[in-house]
Amino acid sequence: MGLNVDRTLKAAKKLEALNKLSEAVALYRNILDVYPKNQRAITALKKVRHAANYPLSLPDSDGAVLKLLTSLFSQEKYQNIIELRAQIANQYPESAPLFNIIGSAFARLGAFDVAVTTFLYALERDPKNVNVHNNLGESYGRLGNYQAALTSFRNATDLDPQFSKAFYNMANTFFALGDTAAAIDIYKKSIALKPEFAPASNNLGAAYLKAGQISEAFESFARALRLNPQHEEAFANLYNLSIQCPWQRREFLKLRKRAQPFSGIKTRILALIDAYIHEASASVEAELSALKLAERRNAFNALSAADQIFCSAFYKLIQALVAQNKGFLSNKPDGSETRLIYHLGESHCLSFAHLKLRLEGQMYKVQPMISFGTKVFHLSDAAQRPFSEILRAQLRHLPKRSKVMLSFGEIDCRLHEGFLAVADARDIELKDLIAETVAGYLRFVGGLAVEMQHQIFILNVPAPLHSSKSSAAENACVANIVHLFNQSLAYHVHQSDMGLVDMHKFTSDSDGFSNRGFHCDESHLDGRALQEIERRLTRDCAGANPV
Repeated sequence: MGLNVDRTLKAAKKLEALNKLSEAVALYRNILDVYPKNQRAITALKKVRHAANYPLSLPDSDGAVLKLLTSLFSQEKYQNIIELRAQIANQYPESAPLFNIIGSAFARLGAFDVAVTTFLYALERDPKNVNVHNNLGESYGRLGNYQAALTSFRNATDLDPQFSKAFYNMANTFFALGDTAAAIDIYKKSIALKPEFAPASNNLGAAYLKAGQISEAFESFARALRLNPQHEEAFANLYNLSIQCPWQRREFLKLRKRAQPFSGIKTRILALIDAYIHEASASVEAELSALKLAERRNAFNALSAADQIFCSAFYKLIQALVAQNKGFLSNKPDGSETRLIYHLGESHCLSFAHLKLRLEGQMYKVQPMISFGTKVFHLSDAAQRPFSEILRAQLRHLPKRSKVMLSFGEIDCRLHEGFLAVADARDIELKDLIAETVAGYLRFVGGLAVEMQHQIFILNVPAPLHSSKSSAAENACVANIVHLFNQSLAYHVHQSDMGLVDMHKFTSDSDGFSNRGFHCDESHLDGRALQEIERRLTRDCAGANPV
């Protein structure tokens, strides 16, 4: 296997941080043996040799040293700080502030274990130094030792009850531990102490969202953006939520006018989804063009793993739908009034966006309403608050007695993302898990249908594509999961007042896999399926009366 340059450079930098200069030099030489012209390795090797031959010298007082280290830290010269560690240990071994900066330099270079040791050494010299307690907690958190992190933050806030940053870090730790209620409470304390700190309001919004408090989440993201119009994470969070909650769109658009224009990949993907949902074809084309340029520059590779999956999936899906559905969108109006039939779901709700169908002699346009990443599992479990509360709010904000199609379940049926993984983890029969989950999902949806008097049509999962990337056994497993899910869905829907649209029947070949007549990618259908849906809606409409 070939030498991984990035990984080797990172390892060498960590050795530098530990002052193991000869070992770092050896790694840089390894890179240059294979890639003699690698400029990053050449530059780094020169710096290490210079540092070894010309070590920095210390001023003659601890105050002057503190001023020097502070200056180096503000210039991000962390390695220079670490080069002075041995001299500082020799000349000023009792100075907690100096070792606090050294520990912070180790943390900035990713050497969190050494940072912890350094902070603990500083606390032995000054047990009441709140900054050291806070910094120690941050490094424990980066190592995944959340309980030790909480202890450190509590020590800091006990010593200084006005220390907003320690409260903020404590709240982040509770959020990472899944204690959303505690996180919300402590974010509020942090904000009360320092209301102008935008990241605290943004993170409070994330905690509210996880707790299913949608309005509070929106307002917290909005507050963060008002405090800092350049806060792209807050902007993306607000944008994401406004797409799922279109009744908040007007307020979001007001805030967007005052915010800095953002051009990050995730922001552009959200703008693309937003434009597609609102039938803004010029904006769709503009965002696709910008994203194509970003794709050529490999900009998607800079995203986190989760954001790469999200952004790539929606980029490819909307590209495919724009190409495939263009002909269906060119239908000329026939002079009759067009009403809306709402299509709620995760990405599958985009498949027939703005296309028209005739139902009970009336023309309807399909209006999508998306809830990102929602599974049937999320809607069957009361603890999955953000997903269920978004769908609940969506159904409640529709006009009463609306016609609604629901598309959930395809993600649950995937090989590594849904039923199979949960069945293995819980040691439960797959068929029993699916039946239990589907029953909970339909109870939840059925209750909202009663409340709002909506006419609900459940779209089951289409036949899956036979994947060349999977083994025969894996393909058969997915087909079986889809079969069991659709079977359970049919049984429970027929016990209700909702209608069922059998997507599997017209998309399947004789082996239970996609006949490839309606798919635009590996998971989604396109406008070609709408005629078949119209037939089934017309036939089944009497079975889905308002309840």
